[in-house]
Amino acid sequence: MAVELERQERAQARMTRKLLLVEDDREIRTLITIVLRKEPLRILEAINGIETLERVTREKFDLIMLDVLLPGIDGFEVLRRIRTDSPNILTPVLILTSMTQGDDVLRGYSLGATRYMKKPFEPTELVAQVRHLAGLEETGRTSYRTEIRRNDSGDVVTLELSGAVDLITSATVRDQLSVHLHGKARRVILDVSRLEFLDSAGITVLLSAWRALKNQGGQLLIVGAPPQIRKVFQLMGLEGLLA
Repeated sequence: MAVELERQERAQARMTRKLLLVEDDREIRTLITIVLRKEPLRILEAINGIETLERVTREKFDLIMLDVLLPGIDGFEVLRRIRTDSPNILTPVLILTSMTQGDDVLRGYSLGATRYMKKPFEPTELVAQVRHLAGLEETGRTSYRTEIRRNDSGDVVTLELSGAVDLITSATVRDQLSVHLHGKARRVILDVSRLEFLDSAGITVLLSAWRALKNQGGQLLIVGAPPQIRKVFQLMGLEGLLA
């Protein structure tokens, strides 16, 4: 019995996800914590932009929930810096804000937001989004093989992914991409031919990887994309990522 209990506790610990809650209103922070109390989450808090940037620079999170109207540095600038150079460059970011005009939403997504939700929020919707983005609802298994080759222009990294779209944002694959990005890989080739489908969360991860490599003078190429995925990238003016 004791051995089985210890095994269950270890499994639970592995399932726990780390969430950074960025919100300057104490009552809203309390409400969100109450809404998410039954989820296997370790919730850490930041109340302004400067504190948030300090945290994301030294800690890796599974999900960041970000307000826009923050003291000092606003949420949009925080997001821009996260997506430019930080250990959380590929971490899903859920913007939760009262700023929901069309231009605000467009700006959030263009800076790399994974989801954009309005305040006041519906608790069940918030729980569903957090579970999805934090990888608590993995619907299949993602397998990948990483191969690093040397050529005259630097390291070439090839990643082959298969499975459901949820898993491209899971900690395993996200961390694998992050390792190669921070390893200063000059070129990353991502084979998605065996993915079942790719939703906006998965596309956001790919776009974040592309931005990171572009900032380093590198290149991301996506190969094997099915027609529906190719169309999405073409509509976004990003057909150059497709091979």
